[in-house]
Amino acid sequence: MMQQESDDFRDKALTSAEDAASIILKGVKEKRWRILVGEDAEFLDQSVRADPESAYELEFFERLANREVALNFDDGN
Repeated sequence: MMQQESDDFRDKALTSAEDAASIILKGVKEKRWRILVGEDAEFLDQSVRADPESAYELEFFERLANREVALNFDDGN
């Protein structure tokens, strides 16, 4: 299961490695102290900032997983 998740992360990423590198390098060049790559990173950041107390609770991760399932369903995956 962990190998499948790793493969999916690599193969189904919404942001290519090349695009991620460009985003990161641009952020470094602009001396930004936080660089978020991809919609999933932005969503996770917003979720943690909105409710930091629950960020380490099971319900928090279940909400993230439910969002991921919904996104995959919408994409036809």
